[in-house]
Amino acid sequence: MKPLFSLKLKSTLLVSLALLILSPATVLAQRGRIPVTTSSRQARRLFLQGLERSENIENAEAIPLLDRAIQADPNFALAYLVRAQVSPTFPEFRRFMDQAVSHSSSSRVSAGERYWILSAEAQADNDNKKSKANLDQLLRLFPNDARVHVLMSNYYRNTANDPAAARELERATHLDRNYAAAFNLLGYVYSALGNYNGSEQAFKTYIRLRPASPNPYDSYAELLLRIGRFDESIAQYRKALAHNPHFVSSLRGIGVNYIFKGDYAKAREAFQQEFDSAPDVGWKFNALNATASSYVHEGNTEEALRTLERLRALAGQEHDVPTALGTYEAAGLVLLEAGRLDDAVAQLDQMDRLREDPGLPDATRENFRVQAMFDRARVLIARHDFAAAQARIDELKPIVAARGNPFEERAVNELLGMSELEQGHYDQALAYFAKADQTDPYLLYYTAVAYERKGDSTNAMKLYKRIVDWNQDNIGYAVVRPRALAKVRS
Repeated sequence: MKPLFSLKLKSTLLVSLALLILSPATVLAQRGRIPVTTSSRQARRLFLQGLERSENIENAEAIPLLDRAIQADPNFALAYLVRAQVSPTFPEFRRFMDQAVSHSSSSRVSAGERYWILSAEAQADNDNKKSKANLDQLLRLFPNDARVHVLMSNYYRNTANDPAAARELERATHLDRNYAAAFNLLGYVYSALGNYNGSEQAFKTYIRLRPASPNPYDSYAELLLRIGRFDESIAQYRKALAHNPHFVSSLRGIGVNYIFKGDYAKAREAFQQEFDSAPDVGWKFNALNATASSYVHEGNTEEALRTLERLRALAGQEHDVPTALGTYEAAGLVLLEAGRLDDAVAQLDQMDRLREDPGLPDATRENFRVQAMFDRARVLIARHDFAAAQARIDELKPIVAARGNPFEERAVNELLGMSELEQGHYDQALAYFAKADQTDPYLLYYTAVAYERKGDSTNAMKLYKRIVDWNQDNIGYAVVRPRALAKVRS
């Protein structure tokens, strides 16, 4: 399983000698690695154990270790950061992240720790420029620390630059041949780049380095799923569960395999097991998302919407506003693609109202505001109200340019391409689509549609086949895969 957040931690230069545990930190500094600074030997030991488990997606084991580290040293800034990153809900994540940022301003916290914490905060707020500036400073101080290169690789992945991410991870694994988590991430980046042989070797190295951990088998299973080796993938997921029956990510993976095998009932059986066995509410969210997606794959819009309502209700109980907001956006997409445009708009209206929740951080609120602008422009295109859609896109352009997010920049091109497609301007549509996100099967599907309507059945069919074999699950893919499959089989 790949991390949901950037989980790689670092710490720092030595300060306030009376307060720090110096011997282990000094050894690390002499090796060019960022030392962990804390006033408690026990806190340091617990933190390092929790960090290792968090890096390897063993969050249920990481959380109590990190909680105990914080109890031993209530001023331990890095412990708050990692604890935030393994939190199952947004309110919990935000609470620990705010503590990390608050403690990072202390004179007892080194520059290295501060750069890492501020970079992580900026990443959470979708501020790529600030995140990169802090990471550049961290890399300048500790160029030979493998984890710092992992952090930089995560930044590049978050900004749609997988080749640069691969270079950083290759550097990390060269610096530390036993850094298991770096091989895990390298496997995912190689897979995203289409280097499946390199990905398989990276995951096998990960298994060799952590043979008793469930996550290496889970990660390798995800690659096998991606390349269509479904039965082998299920076998690897079952190996992960044999090592840890509570590693519910593997239950989700088994279910996704069954979606692509066409057995939706068996898929949902696995997702229900994930929900029932979930160690925290975050995995219950995950199971319901996967269940909703399975219904979309199957063509059952009403059950998909009901499942998203269940997810929204659960998020409400947990006061997790971003998760609830995400359900409105997902429902809006499902309804848009079902041709129920008024219902889609109603979902976006609900999303706008909930976005004003006073407990939502300003940066998070702004992220959802911008996303809603994209979604409303897409509805206007579907209505063939092209002038209004263009006005919304023109409004978006300077906002997106100022934010500096490559995914949003590519999404503007996707909107422009959708508009040209619906107007019958196929060459113009293809030109815009070529500048959009080529790793998104939803975009690739509409690229295939543009080719087909232009009369280029050869390129259209190539893309339809590519989409059918994409084998990575989300709501957008669930919408387009059955359509592409019908084209391939016709």
